[in-house]
Amino acid sequence: KIQQKVYARLLNHIQQKMNLKLAKKKAHLFADLHDMSSATKVQQSNAKFTVLEVGAGAGANFRFFPEGIDVICLDPNPYFDVYIKKNLSDFPHVNLKQFVVGFAEDMSQVPDDSVDAVVCTLVLCSVTDVVASLKEIRRILKPGGKFFYLEHVQADEGTFDHRLQHWFNPFWVAISDGCQLNRNTASLIKDTGFSSV
Repeated sequence: KIQQKVYARLLNHIQQKMNLKLAKKKAHLFADLHDMSSATKVQQSNAKFTVLEVGAGAGANFRFFPEGIDVICLDPNPYFDVYIKKNLSDFPHVNLKQFVVGFAEDMSQVPDDSVDAVVCTLVLCSVTDVVASLKEIRRILKPGGKFFYLEHVQADEGTFDHRLQHWFNPFWVAISDGCQLNRNTASLIKDTGFSSV
């Protein structure tokens, strides 16, 4: 419990700084999320657009989400609930529908075909089973739904970066929250069966 509390507090602080560095990339990534939300509201008046964020942490992505959406936050650390609620006060355009304590590999608390979009940023590097996580993401997405992700990936084989990732990985896994520097996330996402990546 102490480790989870410390990690939640630390990540809340780090996420604010990461947002400054990743702001342009995140704004670009989530532009289509804004379009999807607007289209849903035009097609069906009073329709709610629901996003599930895997590994929501302290809610660092809220600032990039469209106005009036419902968000389900999934995280294995129950102590992020406090920071999510605190950070929501800065982003009243986002409605927290539910905070689910759980793992990406088993989102059984979320029904099939129930969310319009899934968001996952800098999470797949640390899940225990990427393939199971991606299958769960596909399961909960409505037909025509989209998966928005921003992940660091394994460098191309034979490069200096690739060798560094493999060399540093055991050390990094030990000090991080299980983050794998050399995980081939890009290939795993492509092989999951999404209609386009």
